[in-house]
Amino acid sequence: MAAMQHARNAAITSGEPTLFCPTHDAGKLCSGVTRWKSDWLIGTDPDRNGKPNSTLRVAPYAGITITGDGGRPLVRFRADSSALGTTDTLRFCSRGQSKRALVVVISNVGRIRGAKASAVEAAHCAAAQ
Repeated sequence: MAAMQHARNAAITSGEPTLFCPTHDAGKLCSGVTRWKSDWLIGTDPDRNGKPNSTLRVAPYAGITITGDGGRPLVRFRADSSALGTTDTLRFCSRGQSKRALVVVISNVGRIRGAKASAVEAAHCAAAQ
């Protein structure tokens, strides 16, 4: 959640659309997948083409798979703090520990909230492993 808040704040501060997305090439491009298994990046996207013009941050994560229910391969925040597109739910699944799954919801207005996954969402995590 902190990384998404960072991306949202970067959009507000810079006045440019900012991406939060998975990457497989050390942060050069968003990977375009909806099942995240490697690194993520935060980058500016002033031309709104889903490709970062400048990368602000890249971070690896291990032992976690992130899946979304909206089929969106990235989250884009606008300068007014809203998130472009439909409400998206990301599931953070600890590999082999579906009961520890977390859910993060990003609304159209850019609100980011997290909660423990329900039994159904935890089962989704187990299936995604």
